[in-house]
Amino acid sequence: MFRLLLLIPSISLSVEIERFFPKKGIGEFVPSIGTVNLLILPVQFSNVKFQQPPSYFDQLAERFKAYYLETSNGSLTIIPTVATYATLSTSSSNYASNPTQLTIDAVNVANPYINFSSYNALMLLHAGANNQSGGHILSQFWSVNIVVDGTTIYNVMIVPEKDNYRSSSFGIWCHEFGHQLGHDDLPFGYWSLMDVGCYNGSGEYPAHLDGYSKYRLGWITPEQVENLTLLLKPTSTVYKFGTGAEFFILEYRKKKGFDSFLPGEGFLAYHINEVGAKAVYPADNEWDGLGDSGDPFPGSSGRREVTFAPGFTFNLIFPAVLSVKAYPNPLMGDGFIFFDAPPKSRVRIYNVAGELVGEAKDKGYIGRFSWRPNVASGVYIFVAEDADGSRGYGKLAIIK
Repeated sequence: MFRLLLLIPSISLSVEIERFFPKKGIGEFVPSIGTVNLLILPVQFSNVKFQQPPSYFDQLAERFKAYYLETSNGSLTIIPTVATYATLSTSSSNYASNPTQLTIDAVNVANPYINFSSYNALMLLHAGANNQSGGHILSQFWSVNIVVDGTTIYNVMIVPEKDNYRSSSFGIWCHEFGHQLGHDDLPFGYWSLMDVGCYNGSGEYPAHLDGYSKYRLGWITPEQVENLTLLLKPTSTVYKFGTGAEFFILEYRKKKGFDSFLPGEGFLAYHINEVGAKAVYPADNEWDGLGDSGDPFPGSSGRREVTFAPGFTFNLIFPAVLSVKAYPNPLMGDGFIFFDAPPKSRVRIYNVAGELVGEAKDKGYIGRFSWRPNVASGVYIFVAEDADGSRGYGKLAIIK
């Protein structure tokens, strides 16, 4: 049996309090739980003007709010305000290596019509592309010390209007705000917002923050595990193995919502050393620095045993319904299709339009289900759901 523990991060009480009650000042500390009032200040230059209308950034700001609601499991609500465009009289090239001056000039131009003391985070949105995709200004999280409206700006996020290599700069917005929440870049590839996962879906569908980051921010409370056999279900439960500064995090990742463009699905393991290296622990023992479908358990490798360290081997037991199969597949002509789902399951079949076209009957032995199709030739999707609510999916073909 599992032991469910309330894990309290090893941080000082003052920091724990600040998670909910931020200090006065912009960007000095932004809470990870509660509400953040974010000012998005668009800045254009003498040589580079915005190509998008204000309504475009209003929509992107609402999507930004939706992203952090989703990845935080509803713990963080961002209230974004997109200000009127601030136009600087100088060229964008003047700020290529001077983000502090960019912030000072933008704030000075905007100060007559913005009360900066109403916000606790500042994002400078500049016209054009960033330095990383051929523009002048580097996308980054930058420390400053600027007093305005009786408050001090301590940190600023600098993001671009566009990314010349991708269809959207939205993932960059989300990534830089991850730094504002206190995260460094992490070596988790496409699996994390704090690595190249911010570019998933060509920047339009950035990956969630990884399980380790969510744990640090207080968005999840992992279940501490010490026994060597785990019955895992594809839920939001996150597992933690080990104590102290070095441990492992195991979380389930599914292609859904903003995670729709992950490289695969399954239980992803992270090896965490709080004072050293951090890494994805791939199921197929092959890490290319970016991530693929062989990384999660069981994933494309089908691996169900994981050895985190000598004498620290776990057998991961997944619900049988996750690996349900249909046979014969394809079905040639008329006849029955059988499904090896567990007893008391439901097996439903859908066409590619998502319409229910049939349901397999439980034959009452060895969990064997059968369905005699009365449909046209084509590809169909079957969904098997066991008594506990776990689901397995697959495709089948019918050729008549």
